[in-house]
Amino acid sequence: ARKMLNNENFSDARDILRRSRAVIIIPSYYRGGFMLGAAGGTGVILAKDNSGIWGYPGFVNLGSLTAGLQIGFSGAEMLVFVITNEGLSAIINNQVRIGGNAGLAVATFGGDVGGAKGLTTDADYIIYAKSAGLYAGLSLEGAVIEARPDIARDFYGESAALYPILIDKKYTDSRADKVCEILAQPQQ
Repeated sequence: ARKMLNNENFSDARDILRRSRAVIIIPSYYRGGFMLGAAGGTGVILAKDNSGIWGYPGFVNLGSLTAGLQIGFSGAEMLVFVITNEGLSAIINNQVRIGGNAGLAVATFGGDVGGAKGLTTDADYIIYAKSAGLYAGLSLEGAVIEARPDIARDFYGESAALYPILIDKKYTDSRADKVCEILAQPQQ
């Protein structure tokens, strides 16, 4: 997250983070295919309260299945900025299908991106992706964001849904202090 937030190619990342209601950090998003394709990655989602204080992470997957003429393999690091309360609510309620029900803006570094409508101020999500590999473009069309309560249970020691983690701020764990500090820092 720190590398992408301070990357000169994403010079507005810190400004977008300040405007965001939440952020999803996906350190490894992989896509591969030969006729049928799959893509996915697991990450954390952190939300700010009304005073701008970052809470502790919930856990999510971003993934998709595709069919058609395709071949290759690629990987990416992603930051998904959740700009609106509606966007955060859709994630909490497992109702996000990119290109289906969300306004989406995408910027990329190191590869082509499909399934985007361009950077706009009214988007629910803005996705920054640093990609590399042998795959023709990084398409997020049809990708789904869904909660991973199993990882939250392993991390917090009890079953934890996204709402009590992100909104109620019921859960804390010192292992996540560093990422909260990185998000709270001004641009360096």
